[in-house]
Amino acid sequence: MDIELSAGCELRIEIPPNTKAKFVLSENTAEISGQELLLGKWYTVKEEQFVIFTCTGCRIKLAASDAFYYISQETNIPYIFNVFHNLYNMHKKKVLVIGEGRSTCANILTNYFIRKRDKVLYTDLDVYNGTLLFPGNITSAMVQEPFSPIERATITEKLAYFTGSTSANDNIDLYSLLTQEMLASGRQKTAEAAMIVGHNEITKSEVEELFETCGADYLLVIGNEKFYTQISVENKIYIPRFPGLVKRGTEQRRNQIANRIKTYFYGEQDEYSPCTITIKLTENDTVQENEYRVVQVGDEHMAPMSALPLGSSKRKVSTAVLDCTPIEGSILAISSAESIEDVPSSPIIGYLAILEIVTEKEIKVLCPQPKAPNKPFLIQGKIRMMN
Repeated sequence: MDIELSAGCELRIEIPPNTKAKFVLSENTAEISGQELLLGKWYTVKEEQFVIFTCTGCRIKLAASDAFYYISQETNIPYIFNVFHNLYNMHKKKVLVIGEGRSTCANILTNYFIRKRDKVLYTDLDVYNGTLLFPGNITSAMVQEPFSPIERATITEKLAYFTGSTSANDNIDLYSLLTQEMLASGRQKTAEAAMIVGHNEITKSEVEELFETCGADYLLVIGNEKFYTQISVENKIYIPRFPGLVKRGTEQRRNQIANRIKTYFYGEQDEYSPCTITIKLTENDTVQENEYRVVQVGDEHMAPMSALPLGSSKRKVSTAVLDCTPIEGSILAISSAESIEDVPSSPIIGYLAILEIVTEKEIKVLCPQPKAPNKPFLIQGKIRMMN
C-alpha cells in the first residue's frame, strides 16, 4: 500500500495480535515515537498500535495485509516538540511525566534528547506499563540509542525493583519504599537528561511530593487539564491528550503483559534460549546452598475482625516478608538480598517463571541461564506468564 501524508499529519496503524507490519519511508521525512526514520529502509513493527508523524509531508509504503490504518490531522506531536525545544534551550532537562499517554510522551522526549546526542537516565515508576521491562516493576536505565517500537534501545546500568503488581495502590507502602530506593540510587548517576514516569493512579499530593523528591526541573501533565490546575507545582506544562490513544481491552492488556515477559526470556526476535531447571524449596530460616525460599512482601490475606483479640484492630503489614505457596505460571523475582530483612528494599537481579509444581519442596522453572540463581530469596507477586 502506498500512502501519502500531508505536512503535520500522522498515520495511525493497527494490526492484529501476534502479527507484524512492515513499512518504508519512500519520500521526505517522518518519525515514529520521536525516532527519525531513514529514507528507503524497511522497518518491522510488532506493536498492535503505532503512529508515524511527518512535519514535512511524506510517502509511506506499508506491507501488512491485515492492517487497519487512517490518516489524521489531529496530533499533539508539535506540542511535545515545542516543549522539548524550550527545555533543551533552557538546559532544563530533568522532567517528570504523568497522565494518560505518559510513557508515549516520555519515549518521544527521550528520542529527541538522544537525537541531540544526550545520554538519558530513564526512570520508569509506572508499574502498570513497565516500559523498560514488564509490568510489576519499577526500573531505571541509561538510554543512549533510539527507543521506539521499531528499534529497542540498548540500555545500560539497568536497576529494577519488583512490586509484584500492576497497581501501585495494591501495596502503596511497598511502592513508596521502592520509589525512594530507586530515586536515591539515581542521584549517583550522571546523564545529560533525565526522564521520570509516574504511575497511572498517582494523586495530587503524590505528584507534588515526587516532584520535590526527584528534583525535576519541570512537570508535564498529559491530557488532564483539571488535574493540571490542581497541582501546586510552579514549573508545570500541560500537553493535550494524544488524539489517537486507544485504551487497551482486557485481552489486549493480557497479551501485552505476556509479550513483555516473553521478550525478557526469549528476546525480541527469539534470539535467547532459556533453560528449564528444577530447584528445591525450603521454609527454614537458614537456607542451605542450592535451596530457595519463595516469599511475598506484604500480608495479602488478613484475619477477619472476629478472629482478632478483643480491643485489637486489623492492620496490614505492608512490607512484611512471608513464605508463600508457589503458583504455576507465576513470575519469581530473584532478590539480591542476603537476609530476609533486606528483601523488601533490595533490587532484583533476574526473574524465573514457574512451569510446574513438582512437589511441595520442588518446582520446575524457566530460567534465562542454565545454572540456578546464587541468591536464596524468590519473590512471588501477582504477575503471571501466559502459555
